[in-house]
Amino acid sequence: MIARRLCCAALLLASPALWAGRKPLPPAPEVQVECVSAERASELNGRYGCVSGKVYRVHSAKNGSIHLSLCSQRGLCSFSAVVRPADLGNVGDVYALRGKLVAITGRVSQNRRGHPQIAVKSREQLHVTAGNPPPESDPALANPGKAPGKHGRAW
Repeated sequence: MIARRLCCAALLLASPALWAGRKPLPPAPEVQVECVSAERASELNGRYGCVSGKVYRVHSAKNGSIHLSLCSQRGLCSFSAVVRPADLGNVGDVYALRGKLVAITGRVSQNRRGHPQIAVKSREQLHVTAGNPPPESDPALANPGKAPGKHGRAW
């Protein structure tokens, strides 16, 4: 395994003379992904996909992650999009998405409870289909739209 890594590293670090005269790779084609509803998100488990719907709840967990729920009632579905604290600056003010129709792209995985989720790491993963995209994040604002001192679920 280590020898394979060293071999690949050597190829990457090789002089540009090795690559001279070769045609550059064509640009990658834009990938079109069909969106599924939040109720059907588990069908995409382990694959890259798109989940769309209305953002019904936005809440902050104790660890600082922000969860976007696209389910009107908790019993109907359990899909959520998760923005980790380290990615908040890249994503923007997700509290502004409450009530908007969105399409979220990314790899669908299961959370520790076995429910489908997408980890949102950049603004490019959020596509607002009705309304405005989230504004740029302002680090001076501490969780806008969240009641001070409240943690946990919004339902």
